[in-house]
Amino acid sequence: MRKNIAQHPCYKLVSEGRPIGVMVVFDQDDGHTHLDGIAINPSYHNRGFGTLAMQFLEQAHPARCYTLDTPSWAVRNQHFYEKLGYVKVGETSYPDITLFAYEKR
Repeated sequence: MRKNIAQHPCYKLVSEGRPIGVMVVFDQDDGHTHLDGIAINPSYHNRGFGTLAMQFLEQAHPARCYTLDTPSWAVRNQHFYEKLGYVKVGETSYPDITLFAYEKR
């Protein structure tokens, strides 16, 4: 992830002057934006910060298609992304993890 941060937009998520999370974005040339990662301090979960971050992503990075991956075990993430209009379009299995691919058009 460190390499990605150096090469792509990285946003610090802040509430009342305190850092509460991070978001890394890949803008592709083909009108596609990939959310490489978003992390929010658990003490700030369920307060709307994730939704605000995703709204910011779509406003700051207009695209025809947004994509992201989330672990198969992260059921809360899956529900969150689906609530925002993302659709599961595939999965990729590695020896230690399975990732679900999501997209929003």
